[in-house]
Amino acid sequence: RVEKGGKGKGGSYGRSEKKPIWELMKDTRAQRWTRMPFEFSVEAEAAFVSKATMPVAVGRGSWNTKGARYSLHFGKMTCFVKDHHGERLVPLRRLDGKEKQTHPDPTSEHPRLARLKSGVIDDWLTNDAFFTAFSAHIGLGAVDPSTIFDFKYNEDWRGYTREFKPSKRGGVDYYVPIGCKRFAVKVKGKYDGGDNTWMRMDDKGWAVA
Repeated sequence: RVEKGGKGKGGSYGRSEKKPIWELMKDTRAQRWTRMPFEFSVEAEAAFVSKATMPVAVGRGSWNTKGARYSLHFGKMTCFVKDHHGERLVPLRRLDGKEKQTHPDPTSEHPRLARLKSGVIDDWLTNDAFFTAFSAHIGLGAVDPSTIFDFKYNEDWRGYTREFKPSKRGGVDYYVPIGCKRFAVKVKGKYDGGDNTWMRMDDKGWAVA
């Protein structure tokens, strides 16, 4: 059997060939690598050789019978996974045909593991993790996050427990999203000829969810 697309655009790999292998560390506590299916490696390798710089969704083929979602970020060598276990950002690595690690640098600790160990990342729901998941869900290609989102206006309400009285937005009750993290979409000046009245946080603004 030959799978198309494994050696860059228009290329192919046969199952008996020495081909690059892609693995995920789905359990960072146990630090065990999981070898991904042949078809996953073919899709990942095709995206890798194309030098994709933004998150790339893989796993949309018929081989993915359980419907798991995978989004690869080669710059950070991470993969956002959504499956029956939940959602998480895990380390990713590439091995050559002789099963020797080529990426990330095998002489250094995996950057994702190093950051987890350092405590820099104490919250999985970072801007990077969010955009990786967002891209995977809607099948977004190589897009700069700053063209869609303005992360400096994000608001994190996950740590709040007290109730807030609803306010009025466009004549409709608006409730603060307790327990959620809100990511800001870049819309200022883009609609109504640049008139931002619709964004007002009172009855003159639009009703929002």
